[in-house]
Amino acid sequence: MKHREKIKVILIILLSAVLIYSGVNIGSYLYDGYSSRALNEGLRKEYHQLRCADPADPGDPGDPTDPFKSLLGMNKDVVGWIKIPGTEIDYPVVQTEDNEFYLKHNLKKERSSRGSIFMDYRNSNDEKDHNTIIYGHNMKDGCMFAGLSAYKDRSFYADHAFIEYDSLQQPMRWQIFSVYLTEPNSDFLQVSFINDVEYAQYLDMVKSRSKYETDVKVTKDDKILTLVTCSYEFKNARLVIHAKRV
Repeated sequence: MKHREKIKVILIILLSAVLIYSGVNIGSYLYDGYSSRALNEGLRKEYHQLRCADPADPGDPGDPTDPFKSLLGMNKDVVGWIKIPGTEIDYPVVQTEDNEFYLKHNLKKERSSRGSIFMDYRNSNDEKDHNTIIYGHNMKDGCMFAGLSAYKDRSFYADHAFIEYDSLQQPMRWQIFSVYLTEPNSDFLQVSFINDVEYAQYLDMVKSRSKYETDVKVTKDDKILTLVTCSYEFKNARLVIHAKRV
């Protein structure tokens, strides 16, 4: 075989290998997306049916963890549920001993590029922290925390200022007061504070960063919820949204 023909054969083999590798990766990504959506749609349907169901005994307020029983049976790391009306955000929230595992694992603890919506490992799940932090990927297919990007536009915020985050103990409503882009430093990721003065200073800092004025008053007596996802305006950009419990 001539030298030129050998080179041609080698190039064909290499190109074929690249195409096969790319095809496998694309197929895996698409399957991951399909299975992730199917899983989450099933979880949503069951959770909201149970959440809206009347207690069997009208005189009994019922067990507040009822909507979570099936979820906890699937994964004991479940600590809550988050929903933002007007977006696709409607997911269980999990928590484990670090902030890495659920970046790449779904509720079943299976490998997934979409990961899960998860609470900072430093938070307690008994609602005692001043600041509860929840993370999620900003997926380009619109799932997980991609819907948070809509809050870059003040007009969207005007009609969607509230978040529903339910703990295992009770349903809760939160009002957004600050939206901004930042680098992945840790100054906004504080969950507890030495005293009221430090907490008040933190609130002033995160409120002053907001892309637009929200006219929502927040004080040292408020508990807040912080949502964090990646963004693409600059390298390692983070979109951060703060809301107070109402």
